[in-house]
Amino acid sequence: MSEDEQIIPSAGVWNSAKRLLESLSGLLAIKCELLGIELEDAKRRGIELLALGLATLLFGGLAVTVLTFGVIALNMNLPETIETAPFFWVGAIYTLATVALIALFRWRAGLAAKVFDASIRELKEDVEWIKRRI
Repeated sequence: MSEDEQIIPSAGVWNSAKRLLESLSGLLAIKCELLGIELEDAKRRGIELLALGLATLLFGGLAVTVLTFGVIALNMNLPETIETAPFFWVGAIYTLATVALIALFRWRAGLAAKVFDASIRELKEDVEWIKRRI
């Protein structure tokens, strides 16, 4: 075979390789965009969990404070001059709000972890698929 008779790959092979690279780059672009959206959602969920945590601490602190005032009022024999029942009713309401916020916090934190794990698992599956194709 002379130098003039070099084997030239057919246009079909190059077109197939070009389409494969375009598909892979499109897939990568979509996955990066989805990852960006997922990170934005994770940031939003983190801020939401921070707000729930702060609200829980606030209501828990209010419950302890109001119940402490009620106990002090009872121990100082103030029931004749101060009605102590409202302290305990308000303290009970704050305690219930604190328990509800703790339950909501735990539920939201569990959902946030599951959603992000699913995205990571999907990315790993995509990497394995690409490795099999190459």
